[in-house]
Amino acid sequence: MDSCVNNIKAFNVNGQKYGQLSNAIMFMICKDTLPLNTVEKEGFTYLMKAAVPLYKLPSRQTTTQMIDDKYDVLSLQFREKLLEVESICLTTDIWTDTHNTRSYMGLTGHFIYESELISINFGVSYLTEPHNADYLCQVLKTMTEKWGIASEKVAAVVTDNGANIVKAVTIAFGKQKHLWCFAHTLNLAAQKPFEEKGGIESARQLLNIVKDITRYCKQNVNVADALRKAQNDVTVPLKLIQSVCTRWNSIYYQLVRFVRLSELLASILLNYPKAPPMLTASQLDGIKDLIKILKPMEAVTKEVSVEKFVTSSKIIPIVSCLLKTYSTMKTETDVGAVTKNLILEELKKRFGTVEQVHMLAITTLLDPRFKKIHFSDRIACSKAIDKINSMIVASKKQLENKLSNEDPGNNFECQLEKAEESNIWEFHNILVKNQLQLFQAESEGQGLQDELKHYLTQPVVDFKTTAPITYWYHQRNSLYSTITPIANKYFCIVGTSVPCERLFSIAGNIATDERSRLDPERLDKLIFLKSLDLKYWEM
Repeated sequence: MDSCVNNIKAFNVNGQKYGQLSNAIMFMICKDTLPLNTVEKEGFTYLMKAAVPLYKLPSRQTTTQMIDDKYDVLSLQFREKLLEVESICLTTDIWTDTHNTRSYMGLTGHFIYESELISINFGVSYLTEPHNADYLCQVLKTMTEKWGIASEKVAAVVTDNGANIVKAVTIAFGKQKHLWCFAHTLNLAAQKPFEEKGGIESARQLLNIVKDITRYCKQNVNVADALRKAQNDVTVPLKLIQSVCTRWNSIYYQLVRFVRLSELLASILLNYPKAPPMLTASQLDGIKDLIKILKPMEAVTKEVSVEKFVTSSKIIPIVSCLLKTYSTMKTETDVGAVTKNLILEELKKRFGTVEQVHMLAITTLLDPRFKKIHFSDRIACSKAIDKINSMIVASKKQLENKLSNEDPGNNFECQLEKAEESNIWEFHNILVKNQLQLFQAESEGQGLQDELKHYLTQPVVDFKTTAPITYWYHQRNSLYSTITPIANKYFCIVGTSVPCERLFSIAGNIATDERSRLDPERLDKLIFLKSLDLKYWEM
């Protein structure tokens, strides 16, 4: 009898079961971007009544208040956590909510906490004035102050190449802390051959033929049905993909899908006199060459767009490997040859000074998988080494001025990076296998701290099985103890502004027609809550 009474009490408003179920419902609403009135919908109420008859569903108003309370608790926890963080990387961009014609500035943060790289969507801020640099700077500073992020803790702010957002970051944090989005810049190089101005006419013509056929197939129901029926041996029939200029690598995906379905398309289009002419065999060879040329950049974009692993240290090695990949790439057609050469020129033009970006140079040098082996600019490498050396000296002076007993911590979980491998890394493997040092920086042996000198002269570690953050976590009490804080400061820097793009994708899923009356403050809270893992909700 007592157990029955206790079970009933557990489902009361202040009971344990009530709290657990209510928390789970809030998590579902925020994580799955469901409308707040989900708790009042007939299907959901029926489900909960059948599954947990003793549980009384909260109303929409109560659910909204509980979500607000949850936001207050979790945002406070993260603000307190950020106080312990030595450095943080931010990404920011502007997004327009087409449902309500409102513009927002988004902000994401990336920092290392207890040997883990954590990414969080801080939220969005409603923009009520013209998007000039001064106004965007003001909004950006307000958002960082809300989360207690001091300017000196900001290691870098990553954005696309928009002039207003770049200037806003420069005003707010200084030019030296702005970092352009690698993936965005790489995509500009990938699209160059297909542009009207400065592109390659033969490549553009091939793409236009593919676009015309794709458009025709998508607009003609009979052709679409015939294509589905022709794939009767496939569980999920493939469809043609139409490229969109604003979506990275969409040209590559369109061409790959077209070639895969080309044989079926050729036989189907013969039955439709008004259909665009199918590509000839030689034109298909040209398309295959274009796919071969675009593939390395597609693989690289995916690799640097992850958020759970260090990406900024890969940019200089990736540029090095890409240049070698295209320099040695063989093509079968004339259009392939000229396209490859243009891509190579674009890469040199856009990334020719990448080694001079001190943030990227430092992260590469401190990544034990790369160190110096991908540098070709002796002076840039030497300056980065001197910068690291200066930070070590400054750190030692601080330690001399105060006693510090650092708790190494005992909550460590090793992570192994499992990034998708692409063939560009073959050149990296060759360098490692031969232990080829392209040069010895001029400053080495001339005033370098012993630990830095020792680190740089050791062989690089295995690329596939070593995660740089965990490597330095293990070194925190070793000979390299003064280098570890410097590595953590720079390893939080992400190589792209993709996290902010993902934030806006989330915002678009939240601010739907069904939620057209969602106010900016509520949207801001829901974006933050959705970005949190379940472990934070259960704290």
